[in-house]
Amino acid sequence: MQSSFYWGKDMTLLFSSWVTRNPVHYALVVLAVFIFAIAHQFLGYIHKLYNGSSSSGSSKHKHAWLEMLVGVVLYGAHTTTGYLLMLIVMSFNGGVFVAVISGLCLGFLIFQAIERAMNVNGIGAE
Repeated sequence: MQSSFYWGKDMTLLFSSWVTRNPVHYALVVLAVFIFAIAHQFLGYIHKLYNGSSSSGSSKHKHAWLEMLVGVVLYGAHTTTGYLLMLIVMSFNGGVFVAVISGLCLGFLIFQAIERAMNVNGIGAE
């Protein structure tokens, strides 16, 4: 197991069966990790939106437990993807590290822009 950053196409990602041995597989892994990092930011954005909409006084109806369950599932999915990204970075592959950071930054930019646009138009909760 690698314990320092390295650049190369030969790597194992999360499981011993997920091994890249050629440039095409490596490029696909880097792309998938990049998209996964954006998806993590999306889950955080959806969770934030959901919390803003569910706390606006609608929790007194008879399905309050369902709203809470949806909030817990969103929180769990966001937390799980965060830990998986941490484990992915711990592969110590430079390209994968750059893909994670780039995906997180791009996802933050996209969803921050959407949130600001919604707030300017009066659509967002806060």
